[in-house]
Formats: sequence, structure tokens, C-alpha cells
Amino acid sequence: MAKPNYYLRILTALTLTAAAAVLAVLLIASGPASAQEDCSADWNEYIQPDCNETGVPLNTSVWVVTGALDPSTVRDDTFTLVKQGTTNTVEASVAYYDWCQGEGAAYYYCYVELDPDQLLEPNTTYTATLKGGENGVKSADGVPYTDFSWSFTTGVGGSTTPPDDTTPPETSITDGPWGTVYSSTATFSFSSNESGSTFQCSLDGANPESCTSTSPKEYTGLANGSHTFSVTATDPAGNIDPSPATRTWTVSSYSQTVDNADSSRFYAKSGVWRTGSSSQAYPPDYRYTPPKNWSYYAYYKIRTPDAGKYNVYAWWPAFSSNNSSTAFWIWTTSGWAQKNVDQTTNGGQWNLLGEYDMNAGEDWNIEVDFGRYSASTGNIVADAVKIERQ
Repeated sequence: MAKPNYYLRILTALTLTAAAAVLAVLLIASGPASAQEDCSADWNEYIQPDCNETGVPLNTSVWVVTGALDPSTVRDDTFTLVKQGTTNTVEASVAYYDWCQGEGAAYYYCYVELDPDQLLEPNTTYTATLKGGENGVKSADGVPYTDFSWSFTTGVGGSTTPPDDTTPPETSITDGPWGTVYSSTATFSFSSNESGSTFQCSLDGANPESCTSTSPKEYTGLANGSHTFSVTATDPAGNIDPSPATRTWTVSSYSQTVDNADSSRFYAKSGVWRTGSSSQAYPPDYRYTPPKNWSYYAYYKIRTPDAGKYNVYAWWPAFSSNNSSTAFWIWTTSGWAQKNVDQTTNGGQWNLLGEYDMNAGEDWNIEVDFGRYSASTGNIVADAVKIERQ
């Protein structure tokens, strides 16, 4: 427990002779120990709180000056505090301080302190007792003390009710896009430094809406350009963060086209893949090969600026002599994905192969099969491919 600011008076004005005279009152030379209560002003120099004091703080400690004691006799059953009208002692720790012994003994008291484990009840009278006799407190040379007790009454101060919470929480964004991204989807995670907080989220200055830190806030279909996300926490006491957490980022579309004419990003083994021309081809030409049981793939090197979903397209000229089930291979976050298409139709246009989750990077991540996974007849065409960030 916290101690009052008047916790301990150091003996500076009294001589050792005067102190000894006071302490002698506690000692008995003969006869049985008997309880006594002396509420004279003199006694208040040696106890805390004072005898019959009122308005005592609820977090007070209780102490009494004793002189040199046998420390083994100072226990929680020899120095007790009892609420008036009850017989149960207040749970507390009891300690003996031997400041009157050893160096500086001429200037300091020895005393026993009782420190309650909990705040005392308001407007309540308590009785403190230092027990003497054969089973009580004894002096350092083994002489029993007599019982000594005094009472005091607590005040209303030091209420156990905690003070009102007037401190606003602090909101933090823990995850989400920043800078320039190539995705029209944004997902944000956020938190507060106060547990139990609620949140309001807003995008681009729109009216805030309820959101939760246990489920990230997601926005989809975002237009190209700058966007700002903000989130505000409100703590259980109703305090609102006056400075919401914000995050600004830019959505930019991303598209890449790789044609077979780009030798830095397309590879097909010469002599296996032949060159053809057609008005339906992605300019200027295309590559093709009859299906084979074993041969070389055609490879496209693509760049994915960030991890996410990408639409993958393919362009080919359509002829009746083409393969009806050409296999394309796309490298995804889950490994190679196969997509077979009919190249006898839909020529001269972009054809969607599918939407795929892809990691950020730049590599030969789209391939056209040489025939092993395609139909057994019909030319396999490798013309152009395109990716678009979703």
C-alpha cells in the first residue's frame, strides 16, 4: 500500500533518555500483560495513525515505535488490525525495522509496521493491537511487552473507484498498401493501444462506417489514382482518437504484352518452331509447330511488379489446321497451371486464359506446349501473350 506523506517521524528532538522513558511504558517488570489504550498527545508521537484520528486515508499503513525487539516475535498475529464490530483481522504484511540498533541508534526509532493488502473501507473504525505477553512481542533481551492498542477512523478519500478515463486511444494501421500499387483491391489491418476499442473506417473522405480489427477492411474495384484510408478508434470509456490513422496510396493499372518477335522476352528453338505470317497474327508474325511427343516449349518472359491476381491472355491467328486443344502453362503461387484452348477459332484477338495468383518477379513464366499435353493433330501456335494486374 502507498504510505501517507507523514509516514514516519524521525526522532531528532528527543534524547535517548526521554525515548527510553516512553518505551518503558510498554514494558512490564512483573505481572500479567494486559491491554491498554492511552490516547494522550504524547502517545501520538509514537503511533500512526494517531489515536482516535479521523479522516485517515484508505491507503494508510499502521506503525508503532517499540524500541529494540526480538524480530522473531514480530508476526501478523502479534501486530493486528481489526475492523470495529468484527473479530477478523485485516489481511496485511507486518515488518520490524531495527533503526534504533547499530550505527545511528542514537537518532532513530525502531518500529513495527502493518501494511494492509487492500484499501481500508471508508468511514470505518479500526483497532490496531500490538500484542504482548509470553506469546507476543518481546524486547531484544527477551522481556515481554504489554498489550497495547489504539483506534482510528478512515475518511471518504482514497476511493476504490478508479478515476474517469479521459485519455483517448491511439489508432495504428498495421498492414495495407502504400506507395504505388497495381491492384484495384486494398485490404487494411489496424489496431488500438486500448483493448476493447471500436473502430470507424473511411475511404477517400466518405462517411465513416463501423469496422473491426479482427476482420481486415477490404475495398475492391478501386479506380486508378490516389486513395486515402482512415480509421479511428474509440475506447470503452467513449474517448475518440482525435488524430485518426491514415494511409495514402496510388492505384495504377499494369499491363504487359510479350510478342514472339521480342527476342529478349520470347524463346522458341529454331528449326522446331517455324515462323508464319497472317493478318490475324499479332504483328508482325507468329510461330507454330506440329505436335510432337518430345520437343521444346515456347517461352515468354513476363514481369509481375507485385504479388496478386493477374489476368493472362493469349493471341493467335485461327486456322482450321490449328490445334483444337493447345496447352498453355502459367506459373502461379501454387505451381504450374495448365490451360488448353481451341486455336481453330477466335483468331486475331485477345483470349482470356484465366485469372491467376502470381508472385512478384520477372521470369519465363508462360509457356506453350510442344504437343505432349495438346491434341495430337493440328499446328500449335505461339504468337503473343498479355498479363493485366487485377
